[in-house]
Amino acid sequence: MEGILILLAGLFLLVPLPTVSQTNVQSTLHLQERCAEGARKHFYEHIEEGRLNNNNVSLFFTDDIKSIMEYTSHYNKKGDMCFIRIDQRSSPRSSRKDTRPIALSHSIGLFNVFEEGKKYADFFKTSDEKTSRIIQFDCTVGNMACKSLQEFEALIKPYMEE
Repeated sequence: MEGILILLAGLFLLVPLPTVSQTNVQSTLHLQERCAEGARKHFYEHIEEGRLNNNNVSLFFTDDIKSIMEYTSHYNKKGDMCFIRIDQRSSPRSSRKDTRPIALSHSIGLFNVFEEGKKYADFFKTSDEKTSRIIQFDCTVGNMACKSLQEFEALIKPYMEE
């Protein structure tokens, strides 16, 4: 048994320290690996074909738009949940010849891979490139509405840290 020796009023006491069991460490490591693999599969199953993929990043183009998607995953030990955060940013291609206003978009989704992709949070914002005027905005975490990207980030932080 591991412990620490404490000198208290001239008496020596052996106080046991908690130890992390090897089984618990192996179990957590297995769940982290399962989470990472599940997140990778979720990401590649939900992106369209024809995109260039590089690990956790996907870059794709249409005639007018270029877009980049990337993901991060996290095994939440406290809740025994596997979260995948998917970020997508889209902007017009430089070769675009259309004269309509240019819109930039940013979306973030937070999903639980272990619950077959159940969505926990959603952020979507489209703005005019020249004026930065918001054209469309939607932000929810669970049943709560949020008013900014900063608030969204603060609300999802516990899911991606524990």
